[in-house]
Amino acid sequence: MSCGGIDTTGVVGTLRVGALAAGFEVPKDVCGSDRGVPLNLATQFLASVHFVNKHHELKTLSPKDSIRDTKKDDDGAPQEVDPLPADQFKAGQTELAQDLIVKEQQIDENDQEKRMKELEEELKVAEEERQQALKEKEEVLTKLEGIIRSIKRP
Repeated sequence: MSCGGIDTTGVVGTLRVGALAAGFEVPKDVCGSDRGVPLNLATQFLASVHFVNKHHELKTLSPKDSIRDTKKDDDGAPQEVDPLPADQFKAGQTELAQDLIVKEQQIDENDQEKRMKELEEELKVAEEERQQALKEKEEVLTKLEGIIRSIKRP
């Protein structure tokens, strides 16, 4: 499977596993924003963290460090880190980061559009109130003019 020109067979599977593990329902053809499948930003973030956690390289930071034994999941299968080659891991990180940025921008745009619609509605209401006030002013002026003309001078 390809997403943005990058082979993402492992990335997409990992996205689904990470999201499902967190209790999110994810469509089977998930491929970030390139496929047009709208994912919840939190789901994408969680999936990104899961991808990094699952596919990072096993390295120690100092000579005193050691790599821990893996735990087993509910089925008794070991939950192992499945390191990807550095270029694939970096490509996956880049793609996930870009997807998060795009999703955040979409959310910002949606929020702005929603706010613009709310402001347009408020403006319509204010304009209607202004027109009503102008109409009432004209009526009052007409009545006042009539009253003034009806008063006779002594």
